[in-house]
Amino acid sequence: MKKLLHIDKNIPGIVMVNVLVICTLLLSYACTSQSDIPTKVKYQNIKIETCNADTLNIYHILAPETEKTEQKFPLIIVLDPHGSGLYAVQNFQPAVSLFPCLIAGSDLIKNNFPDFENAILQLIQDVEMKYPVDEQIIILAGFSGGARMAYYFSVKYRVKGLIMCGAGPGKQKPSCPVFMIAGMGDFNFAEQYVRPDIASFDKLQRTNSFFHGAHEWPKENQLADALLFLLRDSKNMEKLCDKRSSDLLQSADSLTKNEDYLMAWQALEKAAKISGNKSLKKKALKHGNNMLKSEDFQKALRTLENDLRREQEIQHTCIQAMSTKNFSWWKDELSKLNQKLNNSSGTEADHFLRIKGFIGILFYSQINNLIHSDPDNSSLETLLKSYAFAEPENPDPYYFMALHARQNGNREACEENRNKAIKLGFSDKEKLKKIMF
Repeated sequence: MKKLLHIDKNIPGIVMVNVLVICTLLLSYACTSQSDIPTKVKYQNIKIETCNADTLNIYHILAPETEKTEQKFPLIIVLDPHGSGLYAVQNFQPAVSLFPCLIAGSDLIKNNFPDFENAILQLIQDVEMKYPVDEQIIILAGFSGGARMAYYFSVKYRVKGLIMCGAGPGKQKPSCPVFMIAGMGDFNFAEQYVRPDIASFDKLQRTNSFFHGAHEWPKENQLADALLFLLRDSKNMEKLCDKRSSDLLQSADSLTKNEDYLMAWQALEKAAKISGNKSLKKKALKHGNNMLKSEDFQKALRTLENDLRREQEIQHTCIQAMSTKNFSWWKDELSKLNQKLNNSSGTEADHFLRIKGFIGILFYSQINNLIHSDPDNSSLETLLKSYAFAEPENPDPYYFMALHARQNGNREACEENRNKAIKLGFSDKEKLKKIMF
């Protein structure tokens, strides 16, 4: 890094930088005139690189094919919570097919990585040495734990923008605008939710976008809107942003008719922010004010907020149950929850998804703590069995079972659960070494 990123021990600064990034989905947003449709960018195959300063700091990178040696490109650093740089790059790849840029995903940085800030700096510096990076155009993005690390980095260092998927920011303000994306059924949804307010249409430092889903990477249209928001002032973006805002306004009408009120509100907020067109913003504001006056919308908000309050109470009960309830209790409660989830739809289903997701992450956290700090704890057997019942398709319960069996010298149980974990997709090589006899 040269000038853009530097530690500021007092107040993080905001760097005003122009950027241009477009995505695959935006082909459908482009103006009808063929001359307005961007040419699809030719990219090289995704490559694996190793940082010169640290051979353990490996990353995957997507780079455009170019004959212009003087051309420089914006850089997007993407962090996956499991350290899958390839998966992270592949998730963002469709979002940049119409604009040349560099996307780098770390294979080293993952949840609980202690020195992630220096590793990110090192990664950026390495990409700058090997690729034509525009040093004033750097965006941090991540999912779940990766989003949290990207956030903390943006608090300490100056960057152009921040995209947080499946997690919300802390109390400290980042050095840049932040665009947050979460599924309505994500157990971290409450971290991003703020009650709709027409004033938010003018607040560019924070934008929320929701989708119907759980704790997962967002779809390409969500990432597309995030990039358009962060790069809305870039050269030659006016028509594209106007078209997208116009489409969002139409989408808001359709969503309102379908009584998908919060999604309609999100479409209006994005329509107001992505485009600089005063007429389009005026339409978004008018629709937004009408929505706020709607008793149906207010009722939907009250229902959602009541659900979130109830979830806090349920979370407290579940935390206490971790050390007090047996497997029969957990099996009964989880069966009831699954039945409710299967028989529900819409916002009610989102409510049960958030509860189920929270219980899953609670099991993971509790077991991960005990199995390393207190492996003889009598509650471990119950927790392991309950976790597997709660999430039978998740490889993590079986990895923990294998590790627990390894700790107790049970080769047969260790190998059986290790094979189950691998079959379900467990691929962390370092952790797999720990459950080898």
